[in-house]
Amino acid sequence: MLFRRCPWGAIDSAFEKRIPYDAPCEHADALRRQVESGSAELYHIEQGGKTVGMVVARVDCKAEKEFVVIAAFADSEQPVSSELDAWATALAASSGCASIRFHTIRAAAARFAVEVLGYRLTELVLRKNVLR
Repeated sequence: MLFRRCPWGAIDSAFEKRIPYDAPCEHADALRRQVESGSAELYHIEQGGKTVGMVVARVDCKAEKEFVVIAAFADSEQPVSSELDAWATALAASSGCASIRFHTIRAAAARFAVEVLGYRLTELVLRKNVLR
């Protein structure tokens, strides 16, 4: 599995529509703006010469540098969680980051990250729609 940095324009529009979002403020246009402004980077996940997923990530520089996976999606025959974690860990370390953070709407991914990959739960995010 290969993680290759690329510009937003390299993402296929049909593929882009499959990225899961939890809220109206989280959508492809918001991700595109972050990537095009340079505040985040887009990486294709490639397997067997075919793009099977993408990751949008950035480095936050608050008290300590933190590698943040903003969005990740894969349409692969095999789970990519372990490979994604190994890639993110190596990139975070080479960027001088003290930690990695990601948010997910997938309970199974969170459970796997805690039970297998060594993450710890640091917050819960609750959302209530007030405008429909």
